[in-house]
Amino acid sequence: GRRRGRRGERAALPGQGRLPAEAAEFLASGRNKAAGESFAALATRLESVIGEQQTAAAEIAASAAAKEKSLRDVIETAGMNPDAIAPLADAQGGPYIPMGVDAAKADLFARDPNLDAADATLDRVATLQTAMLAIPFANPLPSVMRISSGFGGRSDPFNGGRAFHSGLDFKSGMGAPVIATAPGVVTIAEWHGGYGKLVEIDHGYGLKTRYAHLSSIDVVEGQKVAFGDKVGGLGSTGRSTGPHLHYEVWYDGQARNPWNYLKAGANVLQRQGT
Repeated sequence: GRRRGRRGERAALPGQGRLPAEAAEFLASGRNKAAGESFAALATRLESVIGEQQTAAAEIAASAAAKEKSLRDVIETAGMNPDAIAPLADAQGGPYIPMGVDAAKADLFARDPNLDAADATLDRVATLQTAMLAIPFANPLPSVMRISSGFGGRSDPFNGGRAFHSGLDFKSGMGAPVIATAPGVVTIAEWHGGYGKLVEIDHGYGLKTRYAHLSSIDVVEGQKVAFGDKVGGLGSTGRSTGPHLHYEVWYDGQARNPWNYLKAGANVLQRQGT
């Protein structure tokens, strides 16, 4: 019958010699050489993949940062503070002093810091993009012929004295449609002193727009309006010398130059290639 091997000795498989019984014997045998070469190749490939992922993560972070800067530039052009909408991360700095971690022992599968930076940036980008939808970038009078009076100091048309003009005057035909320049909620829709028939819309983010001297009002207080909805017809009610739209933009409790918002809106269209 088959002879039993000595105690502790492994039986040989067909076509093989005796298998090493101890690790040291296995290493000395050279049979691990092929495996070692495979592992070395795998490690090299792994390092290459990690390098590619790090490059991709850096590119994603850079792209997100460029997008954020573009949005911030537009919002700043309008005269608004983008930090009030999407605060930047707390400032940090200082020289780079490694903690002495052995690179060979580092976690090769640790999440790339660039991805964390990109995630934080993209969160701010999403917040800024949402705010952009509420900013009154558009022309309130699509049929405008010209701007008859600008924002700021001017000679008062009634008494000739120096006065502050809190908006832009848009000239067009009587009854021409006046539209909401951004979505929001109507807060005033009535006769309002020198404004005559006035519509005011609250857009959130500290933004309001006013449409004055209207001949008619097509919305009611509390109504939600979308961008482009008709709010009334151009007129000459209140303290007015003739048919025009007096248009105001308020931000953070102050009347701002609507021209800056129109200019920023043109910048947005230009960046979109339209």
